[in-house]
Amino acid sequence: MIGSEGHFNEVTGKLRGGTRSFAFGAQSEALLSRLLTNWIGDDGFVKKLDAQTRRPWYFGDTIWVKGKVINKYVENNEHLVDIEERSENQNGIVTESGNATVRLLLRNMS
Repeated sequence: MIGSEGHFNEVTGKLRGGTRSFAFGAQSEALLSRLLTNWIGDDGFVKKLDAQTRRPWYFGDTIWVKGKVINKYVENNEHLVDIEERSENQNGIVTESGNATVRLLLRNMS
């Protein structure tokens, strides 16, 4: 049996302890990074993303990705924002959690 088969085959997913086929952990992490890149726009830069898969999400689940700004600061002339983020399924169970640091351009306020 191929190690990733449980992600595509419902029977194998059940044999591996799930209720059906389930997403790759990398897919869950990609949702967190998508939240960041959509929020920071084309001029922002993701400096760090640390994510952990807490529970698998199964195909057919509805997933919400949420983020919260934790800190804003300037370091080495960079304008940085620390963000705490997570994804939740339709039952409110956290499936992925992470912390990120993004760099934003300073807006010209004149």
